[in-house]
Amino acid sequence: MSFATKITDATFTSPRRGRIIKDRTKLVGEYFLGVDQASTIKNHANAAAPMTVQGSPIYGAHSVTVKSHATLGYGFRTGIVPNDDGTLICLRKRSNQATSVEVVCTPNPSRWGFHEFGGDLYGGNGEGSQNLGASRTIAGQFASVFFEAIVLSPQNPQLLTGGYGKLYHYDDGDGVQHEIVSAALRSTGRGPSMQLCIGTTSLTDSVAGSFQEVFYVAIVNRPLPPAEIGDVYTRAKAFYAALGVPIV
Repeated sequence: MSFATKITDATFTSPRRGRIIKDRTKLVGEYFLGVDQASTIKNHANAAAPMTVQGSPIYGAHSVTVKSHATLGYGFRTGIVPNDDGTLICLRKRSNQATSVEVVCTPNPSRWGFHEFGGDLYGGNGEGSQNLGASRTIAGQFASVFFEAIVLSPQNPQLLTGGYGKLYHYDDGDGVQHEIVSAALRSTGRGPSMQLCIGTTSLTDSVAGSFQEVFYVAIVNRPLPPAEIGDVYTRAKAFYAALGVPIV
């Protein structure tokens, strides 16, 4: 005599895979930072391509503290050069100081990524000057964990011009998606060595003592529309809320 069990309603998922980004088309990098080195460097989009570590990042339960400084930096190198029309996603806190710092970014002079300049936050799309990127101010929120997404715009090699990058965020406390367009066209080129870094000496900070706490980073080699970015934000907020980490 034999028995068979039929499960009609069940969902089997990895504890982390698919929790933040539902449509994983062209997702090439996804990192849940924290716990220890092995957990942090794992690429949940491609297990065969983990990050490399520089220096001694400081591991927390659900985040890692990194530093972006030419001689004193420490953090991670992804080995991934984002597509010209890709999307970058990050959950982090502000730098501990109001300074000029590339946080999650490709190295100078490209500046594709998340950086700070003075008291403002920027989404860099390769503008000629880093303070021409899509920018905003969240004064007084150094302790808050916030969500940002940058949609990159490709360069036109024939006309030597580029599109306008867009920065999306939600941390005004109203739960509404905000879209900010860069102040300048993309103007700088990018070579194959322009990998995305999280801290490290590959990036720059004007203050050697500045550091940043990063929770989650994703690299998608396609432009996510606003509705999909909204879904990613909702999922990220729920995922980290279950871990006791509030996202504004």
